[in-house]
Amino acid sequence: MPLHPYFDRFFAEVGAKLAQGMTVPQAFQAIAKDETPYELPAGVTTQDRTVSGRHGEIPVRIYRPATQPDNSSALVWFHGGGFVMGSIDQKEAHVVSAELADMANCLVMSVDYRLVTKERKFPVPLEDGFDATKWLFENAAELGIDASKIFIGGASAGGSLAATVCLKAAEVGISVRGAVLAYPLSHLELPEISEELAEKITVLPAPLLMGADYVKNRNAFLMPEGELPAKHFGWPAEEVDLSGFPQSLFVESEYDAIRASSEEFIRKLRAQGKPAESFLAAGMTHGFLNNTAEEVDVVGDSHAKMAEFIKALSA
Repeated sequence: MPLHPYFDRFFAEVGAKLAQGMTVPQAFQAIAKDETPYELPAGVTTQDRTVSGRHGEIPVRIYRPATQPDNSSALVWFHGGGFVMGSIDQKEAHVVSAELADMANCLVMSVDYRLVTKERKFPVPLEDGFDATKWLFENAAELGIDASKIFIGGASAGGSLAATVCLKAAEVGISVRGAVLAYPLSHLELPEISEELAEKITVLPAPLLMGADYVKNRNAFLMPEGELPAKHFGWPAEEVDLSGFPQSLFVESEYDAIRASSEEFIRKLRAQGKPAESFLAAGMTHGFLNNTAEEVDVVGDSHAKMAEFIKALSA
């Protein structure tokens, strides 16, 4: 499918912001502020609170559907942003969480994990993610959810974080029902890109390519100086043994170099006998969930697919 028409306007807006001297992250944030505010689905409620973690309190936002059933399923959700930007307020977190709470009729907990800075490196975000997830399991009864029906998911860096938390949970005996992973970067180095994908991404502006050099530089910044990747260090597809990984759904962007990481992760999971579904968001680029269904129709299709996966495994 051709690149979605939405991106003609989006690329023009990004280009205008870059011409003003903004960085790419600053341009994205500025565009987000200019967009129409999102309204929660009817009956969906939110609660902001904190949970305890080894690095201190972790802010979370809990979404409940209009009529949450007793012992409902639940989803832990992690936003994207390359581990250096983003929050639970961005659409990739707030809109996704609200829509899935409504469409899957489940509780959703969106986690505002600590970001990487020059002074704070890996594995802090990963440890925040695991600690928040552990808290949800430990407080399932109080929250009215069934601990055997807890899913973990996220988008982009949040998808990588979610997959890493799934592996860590399995290691300590916590059973995750399923993983919902939207365009995660799950490798230390980007796997080889297919000819089909390489041709598609030629339509993207250079600052948005996110190819091998971007991945290498980003991951180098995340790492503590002088340290090599350790087990569960943020690149879950690098793991040799994926036997503890839950059934999964990958939402992939058609025009996204990082799709190569998801495709390789899926191949590896299936080779080890682990069920892994794939949904290709046609015409989309990386980060497309930072929109509403009203802005981009494929966003709504992706929300529906994720909700369908959660409901099917919760039955």
